[in-house]
Amino acid sequence: MAGLGIFCGAAFFLFLVFVFSGGSAEMLFIVGVSIVIAMLGLVLVNQHQALEARRREEKRRLRNLNQKLQLEQKSASPP
Repeated sequence: MAGLGIFCGAAFFLFLVFVFSGGSAEMLFIVGVSIVIAMLGLVLVNQHQALEARRREEKRRLRNLNQKLQLEQKSASPP
């Protein structure tokens, strides 16, 4: 849903640039390419954050599993 909002916002912005530039196709092209580059940058940042979150969760899961195994070994070992 957020992607649709971003797309509509970018389309509206391009329309405003086209109207206020007097129909200049060069300006529209420059602004359009800039918007695409900015959107790709946002996608890359979001992907990076998601990957980091997955890595942290995997480390947390492994740490909890190791702690559980250590407690089981301590309780199973004879005194």
